[in-house]
Amino acid sequence: MINPELISPSTLPSVLLAERWNLPECMGIIYQAHNTVTGKSYVGQTVKDLATRRSRHYSAAKTKKYKFAQALKKYPEECWV
Repeated sequence: MINPELISPSTLPSVLLAERWNLPECMGIIYQAHNTVTGKSYVGQTVKDLATRRSRHYSAAKTKKYKFAQALKKYPEECWV
């Protein structure tokens, strides 16, 4: 067994970290939206489920000017995987 007192927190497996510091085992997910037309990708992080995050991206795309929001407005949903 690994002694957590002897190892830096960044080297511990996430489960051991969760046990050691009473954190939830899953603190979020990393996701990628890939545009099949341009070949460009957006990588994001969320603690919500993907359906909720996707919905918020499309809602934000109506008013926001950042590059990913502009790309969501420019290309139809079928272009994103």
